[in-house]
Amino acid sequence: GPAGVLIYALALIVVSLNRFYISTTGAVIPALVPEEDLLMGNSLTQATGTIITFLGLVIGTQIADATGNRGLLIIPLVLWPVSTLVASRMRNPLRPAGSAGPLRTEFGRVARELARGARRLASTPAALGSITSISLDQFLFGLITVLSVVVFKDDFRQGVASYGRIVGAGGVGVVVGIATVGWLEQRMPKPRIISVAFAVAGVVGLLVSTRIVGPTVFLMSFTLGLTYPWR
Repeated sequence: GPAGVLIYALALIVVSLNRFYISTTGAVIPALVPEEDLLMGNSLTQATGTIITFLGLVIGTQIADATGNRGLLIIPLVLWPVSTLVASRMRNPLRPAGSAGPLRTEFGRVARELARGARRLASTPAALGSITSISLDQFLFGLITVLSVVVFKDDFRQGVASYGRIVGAGGVGVVVGIATVGWLEQRMPKPRIISVAFAVAGVVGLLVSTRIVGPTVFLMSFTLGLTYPWR
């Protein structure tokens, strides 16, 4: 009905606005770290952002059932202005490198650069293979997460807090993966690490598929989180 459409539209706007924030964090990294540290700076931003997002999802979903809809709306209404105040106190102007032209010109430049990047990828099999495999991995990660939520809701009759626990298991896996990837790098080449990551996730997925219960779903989420930093 109309109420459902309105809720979906508002949720889409809220979630989509997060893309602006993520794009901005990527654009301002060159203003924060030297050029030779850009790869490490970007990786650190991605990893810490993932951990903080996991933490927020876990906390939010655990209090969701207790606070109800009104409480859930009040909390972000209070926290968003606080985050705005914190951001306004940043002393670095955080401007991207280079001068931007008119918006229409910038859209054209982005389109040309995307086309040039696509041609470069098509002519570089190693890069194309890596990006294709990681994209497939991200798709499967999202698919398994959504299916897990549906199973917990429809089959296990669990509330929204169970979703937070699934995400929390993945978050713990990400932390463990970040802590162990350096150890792996000292013992095997990077292509081998990626192969091991896919193999571990695949084997655990096959084992879990034989018995879908709460603990095995959490194990799958943890394993996906664990192997994410390895890849």
